[in-house]
Amino acid sequence: MNDSYVELLVKRKSSIGPLLGRNALIGLGALVIILAFLGRITGLFTQFSLLLGVVIGGVFCFLAYLMHQRVSVEFEYLCLGKSFSVDRISNASTRKKLAEYNLDNLELFAPVNSSKVKEYANGKTMKTIDYSSGEADAPIYAMVISDHNMLIQALVESNDELFESLRRIAPRKVFKD
Repeated sequence: MNDSYVELLVKRKSSIGPLLGRNALIGLGALVIILAFLGRITGLFTQFSLLLGVVIGGVFCFLAYLMHQRVSVEFEYLCLGKSFSVDRISNASTRKKLAEYNLDNLELFAPVNSSKVKEYANGKTMKTIDYSSGEADAPIYAMVISDHNMLIQALVESNDELFESLRRIAPRKVFKD
């Protein structure tokens, strides 16, 4: 069996924005619900206002839940034979397949700031998709793939095992410089 199997899990750098946004939405939703109940108890609001306040507060809490799904994100790369797939794992519970690439269509795999990538991208339009952690010192590679007459530059992180696996599959297209 000549198929290689490499799996790599990369955790996306957490930013403070989604965390603060989620907490602000929870607080705002709770505040709207509490004000609606207090207004109804004191007689300032009608029953319709109470219902409207609870619905609006519930919408804020639901938006906070959706934002919570974006707080902790990991990418899983799976290289199996001549297939490379990327999955997004949100909060260690929800998995979604983001992309699957056929490595027969691999044009270039090199560090993102290397001269090979700059030469290849010169004058060509490429769609860039970032599947990296966002860390400044991470080994980020550009994987240029031709897909349906379109060039895609997928930014991924690589370890030695993934790099060697790709080098065995496409030795003239994989560079480490």
